[in-house]
Amino acid sequence: MGDLDGRIALVTGASRGLGEATAKALAAAGAKVVVTDLIAPEGLADQIGGIAAAQDVTREDDWIATMALVREAAGGLDILVNNAGVFLLKPITEMTLDEWRFVQSVNVEGVFLGHKHAIPLLAERAGKWRGGSAIVNLSSMAGIVGSAGCSAYNASKGAVRLLTKAAALELAALKIRVNSVHPGVIDTAMGTQVVKQQAKFFSSRASFDIFDESGKQVGPVNVTPGQPQHNLYAVEQPTSEEPLERKIELLQRGDATARAHDPRIREVQASFLDKY
Repeated sequence: MGDLDGRIALVTGASRGLGEATAKALAAAGAKVVVTDLIAPEGLADQIGGIAAAQDVTREDDWIATMALVREAAGGLDILVNNAGVFLLKPITEMTLDEWRFVQSVNVEGVFLGHKHAIPLLAERAGKWRGGSAIVNLSSMAGIVGSAGCSAYNASKGAVRLLTKAAALELAALKIRVNSVHPGVIDTAMGTQVVKQQAKFFSSRASFDIFDESGKQVGPVNVTPGQPQHNLYAVEQPTSEEPLERKIELLQRGDATARAHDPRIREVQASFLDKY
C-alpha cells in the first residue's frame, strides 16, 4: 500500500528533470499519474503506468482538453503539480517585451490556468481524502531572492509564490491545499544551462568578481552534467578601497542568511540540491 493509493495526479512539464522525477515519485507512492508536456511524454507514461498528453500550459484550450482527458481517462483529479517553466537570463535593458511576456506566460499564466481549470475537479474529490486535494506550484529560490540578469524569471517565480498564498486562502473552504516549493539549482538539463548562463553573464561584467566558497577568484565556469558543483558568488567591487581579505571574509561567513542579504554579494549558483 502506497501513501497515495487511489489518488490521481497531473504533472505538467513532465518530460524531463524535476517534472519527470516528480511523476515517478507520485507513481511509486501509488498515484495514477497523468503527465503532460509540449510533446506527450509517452515513454514516461509507459514506465509508470500513467497517461501522457501533449499540452501547452499557456493555451487555455489545452487546459480544457487536458482536464477533459483527466476526467474521462483517469476518473478525476486529486493532485495538480504545476511544474512547467522556462528560464531567461538577460539584462532588463537588453530584453524585448516579447521575451518578458513569454516567461510570464509560461511561468505565471500557465499556473493561473492550471488553478482555474483544475479546481472544479479537485473540489469534487476533496472530501474523499483526509487532508483534501492538493495543488503544488513550482516556484524557486528566485521567487524569494533577486539576482542580476534574472528579472523576468524572478518576477515570474515571485508571482507564483504570492498566487499560491492567495489561492491557499481562497480554496481552503473547498478542502484544497495549495503550496509552493522553492528549490535552488537542481542538476537537470535545465539546471545545467542556468548555471552556464549565469557564470557567463557574471564573468562578462567587469563590475563583479567571481569567487568560490574558499575565497579563490575564478573565471568562467565549465559545468560537467551530473557532477556536483561548488557554490559560486559574485562580489560587487566596492567603490572604496576594500582589501580582498574582506571579500573572502564575506564569502566564508557561517551565517548564510547574513551572507545572502549582503548587498554586495550575488549568488551565482546554489549547491545542487538533488540529482535525478
